[in-house]
Amino acid sequence: MVKSQIFSFILILKCMLQRLAIVAGGTRGIGLSVAETFATRGHDLILGYITDDVQASYVCQTLTSRYDVSVTCVKGDIALCETRRRFFDHVPDEAKLNAVVHCAGRHDPIDVVFGDTALAKDKQAFQLMRYQQRVYGEAFVDLCELALHRMQKNRVPGGSIVGLSSPERLDVACVGHSVMQCAARRYALQGASRRVNCNVIVPGVTRTDTWKRVAKRRDQPVKDILELAASTSPMGPMHPRHVAEVVDFLCSTRGRWINGVTIPVDGGHFLV
Repeated sequence: MVKSQIFSFILILKCMLQRLAIVAGGTRGIGLSVAETFATRGHDLILGYITDDVQASYVCQTLTSRYDVSVTCVKGDIALCETRRRFFDHVPDEAKLNAVVHCAGRHDPIDVVFGDTALAKDKQAFQLMRYQQRVYGEAFVDLCELALHRMQKNRVPGGSIVGLSSPERLDVACVGHSVMQCAARRYALQGASRRVNCNVIVPGVTRTDTWKRVAKRRDQPVKDILELAASTSPMGPMHPRHVAEVVDFLCSTRGRWINGVTIPVDGGHFLV
């Protein structure tokens, strides 16, 4: 009886000490660098991905073996409510949910500006605009709601929410990003009393597989596409880990007092 109680106590204590991070879009690009950075600090991980089972399995096995952490991969479209709910279904009751990071997204060629009447003529552009609103704005709002609700249950107060966005512009593709940045300020206020900070990062030109897809779509060499994009960044293209390090800082006790801001991590791209 006593041994059983001691064993149960040890299990509960282990769960209380368990730190957990959810990273939507955590099996590729910036999201993967964020996940690996968390793993180096001993976080167990719940990673979201949309289609590539092989890549997700590889990431899960690699991070588990390299850092001795638990990794769960959740498949599904971040634009769907049920996908976002399943992230939180995998959070153990006694674990401390330390961070929720929205890195999921997609690059769609929507070269449409509000007011040029293209939306009235191009049904596909309108559908893509609505999808991007769901992927970025709606998904981030829902993740913030779910994260704050779950972080209330943390036995040790505190937590962090971070979204990856892009510069606010007047074109259709950035509607969802504008919602993210506005929502972050609101959730920063809501979470402050619970020691939960909420911020948005705007990365610059970053070396990820996205550029391969852009190059294929435009039928141009990847090197040319990346060089053209990097020409707008004074410090050149970044590595995903440069963004991941800032995410890690914001989700640590050192960065907890940074709250409700949009931070360019872009090598000066924002100034050009």
